Amino acid sequence: MDIRRLLQRVFTFGMIAASALVIWKSSMLVTGSESPVVVALTNSMQPTLNRGDLVLLKLGNRENVHRGDITVYSLSQGKTFVMHRTVHVHRNAVCNGNATSDASFLTKGDNVTVDDLPVYLNANPNMRWLRSEHLVGVGNVYIPY
Repeated sequence: MDIRRLLQRVFTFGMIAASALVIWKSSMLVTGSESPVVVALTNSMQPTLNRGDLVLLKLGNRENVHRGDITVYSLSQGKTFVMHRTVHVHRNAVCNGNATSDASFLTKGDNVTVDDLPVYLNANPNMRWLRSEHLVGVGNVYIPY
């Protein structure tokens, strides 16, 4: 293989990688979510979602989440995502004696018997509600595996 063909292949690969990055970053801008596409990793959302289903996320206003929305949140700085349904929204919550302007959420998997409070407490012993800053996105479109 001559040097010209090698450079052509390296350039082609670089263009493919750059195109994928541009598409990903553009979708982040359009959806407002740091991760616009998420895969269901468990069966906790059955029968709505099965393991392997793709969920396209959108995150406009973090306060505009309603009961029944499928939300994706992260408690560990974006390392692990949890995809569960919002079962309760609490607006203008009182936290440590101070009224807050943002919303708080309680989530639960459709195929799970208890809510996610133990997950919150595992991340932070004082955390009783999911805060809007933990949200990654709200499920918008579901693509079956």
